Formats: sequence, structure tokens, C-alpha cells
Amino acid sequence: MASVAEQVQQLKREMADQRRKRAESLQQIRSDVHAVEGTVADMLSQFSEARNQDARASREARQEHMNKVRADAQSITGSVADLLEQFRNERAAATQAESDARTDFVDQVCTRVQTLLSEANEARSETREQDKAQRQAVMRQIADEVAQLLQDNRSARGQLVDDVRADTQRILEEARAEQSERRAVMQALHEAWTRAEDTPGAPATPPAQPASEPAATPAAAAAPSSTAASDAASSEEATTPNEASSEAVSLNDDYTAAPPTSDEADNEAVATDATETTSEDTEDAQEADEAQAASGTEPDPEPDDFSVLQGVGPKIADRLHEAGFITFADLADATPSEIRDRIDELPPFVNVIAWVEQAGERAQ
Repeated sequence: MASVAEQVQQLKREMADQRRKRAESLQQIRSDVHAVEGTVADMLSQFSEARNQDARASREARQEHMNKVRADAQSITGSVADLLEQFRNERAAATQAESDARTDFVDQVCTRVQTLLSEANEARSETREQDKAQRQAVMRQIADEVAQLLQDNRSARGQLVDDVRADTQRILEEARAEQSERRAVMQALHEAWTRAEDTPGAPATPPAQPASEPAATPAAAAAPSSTAASDAASSEEATTPNEASSEAVSLNDDYTAAPPTSDEADNEAVATDATETTSEDTEDAQEADEAQAASGTEPDPEPDDFSVLQGVGPKIADRLHEAGFITFADLADATPSEIRDRIDELPPFVNVIAWVEQAGERAQ
């Protein structure tokens, strides 16, 4: 027990020593802190004084710099003002010079335009006079040519009339000569017939017509009545004297009639040509029909109007006909590819199938 108490006492003494040492340490720390606080305060006061001095120096330097900048700015402002004034003056001078140059150019252009207009008017007047003179010359030339053509036409017409009159006179003379010959032949036939009736036992037929016939002349073509009379006289052997006399009188009346004028001759020639042309066309048509009937082929059908189909215009319809599609049945029997092959450059958007279907419906 004594040892424990001693140990406790020892511990207390040690703890007391430790507290005393700690207090001494704290006291030393306080004294050190107070010393440091004085040092820091001195340092802070020195720093503040140094900062104030730097701030004053900086303010003075900045103020000096600002003063210098203000002086420079004022100097630059004066220079800029001088430059602006100089620029304004130069610009005004350039603008005035440009305006003067533009005015001079406009004046020159106006003068040139006036000159060109006057030259154009003079050229137009000269051209108009030349055109007028040329037109007058052409009109005079045309009038001279028309007068010459009229004169030539009158001369040709007069020559034609003279030729027609000469041909008519010649034809009339030939017809009269032929009429005289026919009359002599008719008189001989009449006498032979009379002798045959007066002579008993003689043959009842008159003597044959002489074989020597006059050569064919233009009178035969111009006087069909004389040719008909000649044929009748040579073919009818049993003609009575009264009939022969009446035929001779009719021949005499035909050949003694007034000759036809040139207009009537032209009209007769045109009518004859038209009649011959019509007869020839009719004969050709009949021959074509007969040949077609003999060959057993049917005539070509009439082409159908493909423009009634939807999507087919007149041009496409003509191209379909040219490609060989005549009727709706032909178009319905063809395939779309065949139609496109036979019609060149057919647009791809065209509905050829619809054409075929519509053509099939119409063909039915």
C-alpha cells in the first residue's frame, strides 16, 4: 500500500511538473507571439508605407502618361482635322472635275447623237428618193413591158385571127371542092339508078362507087357533116334520088354557113379536149376496176380517224397512217413494241397500250 501511495504521489509530482513546464511553454509562446506581433506590425507598417509610395509613384507616372497621351491626342486630333479638311477640299475638287468631265462627255454625246440623227435623216431622205426613183423606174418598166405584152398579144391575136381566117377559107374551099365531087358522085348515082329503073331486066343495084377517093384533108376533121355524108353515100347503095338531093342540100347549107370566130373555135377545142380527157379518165377508171376485179383483190379501206383515241393528236394520227396502220383493226392487231418500232422518236410517256385497247373496242 505504501508503494502505491508513493507512486500516486510521484505521478502527481510529475503531472505538476508537466503542468508547470506547459505553463512555462505557453508563457514563452505568448512572449514569442507578442514579439512576432510587433515584428508583423512593423512589417505591415513598412509594407503599407512602401505600397503607398508605389501607389503615389504609379499615380504620378499614370498622370504623366495620361498627360502625354492627352497631348498626343490633341496633336493627332489637329492632324486628323487638317487631313479631313484637306480630304474634303481634294474630294470637292475631284467631284467638280468629274462633274465637269461628265458634262463635257454628255455634251459630246449629245452633239454626236445630233450629228448621227441628221446624217440618218439625210440618208433616209436620200434612200427614200432613191427608192421612189427605183419604184418609178420599175413601174415604168412594168408599164412598158405590159404595153409590149399587150402589143405582142394583139399582134399574136391578129396573126392568129388571120391564120384562122386563112385556114377557114382554105377549109371552105376544100369543102366546096369536095362537095362538088360528092355532088357529081351523087348525080352519077342518081343517073345510074334512073337508068336501072328505066331499063327492063337490068340489075337493081347501081354501079359501084369509084375507088378513087380524094385524099384526107383537114376539111374532113373540121367538117364532120361532109364526112358523114360521104360515108352514107358510099355505104348506102339503095339511096333514093330524093334522099340524095336532101343530103346534097344539107351539105350545101353546112358549107355555106358563116365561118366560126376564133373564140368559138377555142371554146370548141377546149370542150373537145375536156370531153376527150373525161372519156380517157372514165376508161382508165373502168380498166383499173376491171383489172382489180380480175386479180381478185379488194380495194384499200378508208383510213380511220385515230385522233378520236385518247392521247392521239392529228400529228400522231398521220404518223400512224404513214407507218401502215390504216384502220382500228390494224392498230388493235399490233403490239405496243411493234408500234414503237414503226414510229420513230415516240415519247416514252405515251400510253401505247391504251391506244391498242381503244382501237380494239372501236374495231368491234
